[in-house]
Amino acid sequence: MKEYDNLISERLSRTDIYPSKAKKGLGRHVRKDDTDARFCRGRKVRKRGYRKAPRRLATLFGDIAIPIREVECRTCGARYCPLLSALSIGRYARKEMNFEQEVK
Repeated sequence: MKEYDNLISERLSRTDIYPSKAKKGLGRHVRKDDTDARFCRGRKVRKRGYRKAPRRLATLFGDIAIPIREVECRTCGARYCPLLSALSIGRYARKEMNFEQEVK
């Protein structure tokens, strides 16, 4: 899981190596301070470390704890977690049914 998070974060932060096609589908987030909740078009980020506590999820095969890395968008300044958006995990989700298929 941590390797997948590192791969996503590297693709979004290293714009000199990875073209836009390698970042397709990653890093989608809502613009900061946008009242209409529109998505930002920026795909360049700065790594900002990990959250204090890991996210705990109940899956079909048992409970897991995922360390959550936060990044900051260089375009709008919003902070978000690209791993949660890549795996389609909601903000307050504690139980996931299709988590195993998403990771494969």
